[in-house]
Amino acid sequence: MKEVSIIVPSIEWEPFTEQCITTCASLFPESEIILVLDDDAPEKPASKNLTVLRQGGVISKKRNAGVKAAKTEFIAFIDSDAFPHKDWLSNALDILRTDKSVGIVGGPNISPPSQDKDRKRVSMASQSWLVAGKWRFYKSAKSSACYCDNLPSCNIILRKSLYEQMSGMNEELEVGEDTDLCARMIASGYRVYFTPKVIVYHYDRKIPGYLRQRMVRGPGCFCIFLAVRHKRKIFTPI
Repeated sequence: MKEVSIIVPSIEWEPFTEQCITTCASLFPESEIILVLDDDAPEKPASKNLTVLRQGGVISKKRNAGVKAAKTEFIAFIDSDAFPHKDWLSNALDILRTDKSVGIVGGPNISPPSQDKDRKRVSMASQSWLVAGKWRFYKSAKSSACYCDNLPSCNIILRKSLYEQMSGMNEELEVGEDTDLCARMIASGYRVYFTPKVIVYHYDRKIPGYLRQRMVRGPGCFCIFLAVRHKRKIFTPI
């Protein structure tokens, strides 16, 4: 799809990154793919429609750098340890073009069935009500379509112009940059839409990494949500 740039932030080039890039290139040969690596990471370009950028720091800086380089109407974010379904972009664009009140479209990030046993255990935990609470719908393609207050940035699609209007992602945040962006989008009068038809397959972390992520991300995202609700200025221009 010529009108979409796929932005992939990554620390380094690894097997998951290669799978993400090659899958995107195969499914969407006309789309611009922008891979944003750390400054000193070695690169192994795998596609003629791949652009490699260098940007150190937090992941929001990588995403903002990718958006600045994009030349398309729409941008799609996916994590480097994920890969998309063949209808990922077409289903998202159908919604964005039909309903102009929708600012962000996203969908489930499903655990690939080929994961090892350690990651499968994390997958089971992340789908439970005890761990994920009301947000467990992110992990299932059987969830119902709905308007929501947050979508993870491993799977969101939106207009580049609107992203820039929102001043991009907050480069001062180490976690919760997606929670912050969605909250500001809603505060500006746009809606965030989840649909089970916009699917990416996202590898789960191994148990130690998952526990560290929960300890850091949970409190951080809650504080961001409260700050935005109380109209504190917690973002910087792109």
